[in-house]
Amino acid sequence: MEQQFVVHLYAVLEAAPAFRQLWAECRKAFGLTEKVLDLPIEVPVSRGYPAGAEAALAGAGRGDCQAIVRVHHDVLVLSLGLTGGDWQTWDATWSAVVAHRDFLGEARLFLAHGGGLQSEPHWLGPVTTPDGLAIWERGGDVDYRRTRRFLIAFEDDPVASAFVWSRGTPEIPPLARYLLHAAKMRYELGVWLRDGGGRPIPGTFDAGRRIGDIRRMRHTVDIAADNMLRSFDLTALLLQGGPFADDAGLARSLTERLDDDLRYLHDSIDPAVVVPEVGGGRDVFVVHGRDLQARDAVFTLLRALDLRPLEWETLVARTGGHPWPYIGDVLLETMPHVQAIVVLMTPDDLVHLHPDFGPERQVSQARPNVLIELGMAFALRPKNLVVLTFGAMRPISDIDGRNFVTVADDVLFRTRLAHRLKLAGCPVDLSGGDWLTAGDFGGQESYRRGVGPHLP
Repeated sequence: MEQQFVVHLYAVLEAAPAFRQLWAECRKAFGLTEKVLDLPIEVPVSRGYPAGAEAALAGAGRGDCQAIVRVHHDVLVLSLGLTGGDWQTWDATWSAVVAHRDFLGEARLFLAHGGGLQSEPHWLGPVTTPDGLAIWERGGDVDYRRTRRFLIAFEDDPVASAFVWSRGTPEIPPLARYLLHAAKMRYELGVWLRDGGGRPIPGTFDAGRRIGDIRRMRHTVDIAADNMLRSFDLTALLLQGGPFADDAGLARSLTERLDDDLRYLHDSIDPAVVVPEVGGGRDVFVVHGRDLQARDAVFTLLRALDLRPLEWETLVARTGGHPWPYIGDVLLETMPHVQAIVVLMTPDDLVHLHPDFGPERQVSQARPNVLIELGMAFALRPKNLVVLTFGAMRPISDIDGRNFVTVADDVLFRTRLAHRLKLAGCPVDLSGGDWLTAGDFGGQESYRRGVGPHLP
């Protein structure tokens, strides 16, 4: 029996410094000095990793060992593959590298090529994929386990490699993708257990805040469970007593417990009480139109300031899972959970007055949805609102000059934005120099696209 060993470790983007240290120690422990796939050996320091995408960031190896760092949307993934040795040595070496670091989760895959694997009674499984891979999970007795160990027996090396290691593309393989979302779900379970669920929180204010926390946890679990099912075809693998059925059962159980907590907490507070706003948070609601170039630059800069700009779908998920929410519902539901609202005024539309009211000269203006959301944000959270203007466009007379910051590719603009975000209560991190260059504000098409500073 030929033994192989694969690890997939998952970390949130906010843990990037500790993750880079782990990557350096991994390379040292396993002697990884050669470049892989023409990737840089060091993980980039910038927080501006590709947003909403999958990409390979770094790689290193030697003859019988490779390691790849990828970013999968909001998660960093370290994948390590070893051959030409034995499981016990690899597992012990990797355990010494990871030590007691606290990441989102990890999966250790013990692969057996050619048969000869004997299971034990306490293992979950086996289940067999349509391609003939037999999968067990060792030690599946603790639901909130961060480290999971799987045994996989196979005959076809290319098939197994494509399933657990790589298909030759930047995307993580199907099993690693599945286990990433399962790790998110189990992480939320650990947080829920650590915080005592919904029952022990006393007092109206604490209960109100806990409702928001559990709602966000519930949405995270829903999304993770859905993404688990989308990772690959699980039809033949959801057998009772197997690891995938265990994940599915845990998702259902955790969802039910969270729903019970929400009902309990709602019943424990006066529905007329308004929950105070959360202060000092890192979440930022970014309102933008169709100019994705401007949006990407701002997201990169906000992340470099150690803030967390929220994707639109994340905000929609916080409205209770409605597939067609009103903009107002999204704003009202998310206002207590964001620290600042940043509105990007980009010259996306060309408009002019009707001839009955003046000359027909065209002028640039932001998209209607941006103007509507700006007005609602100004009414609901004026002290936490920052407006960025890109290029020339028609001013809004009612709020012209309030909280506006003109975008430019210089230190002054970045400093002004950081100052406004601090005034909004954001814990802006100006240590290091990444934020001085993060985000491409030099080649913005909006500077060229804007027409006319104002209407006559």
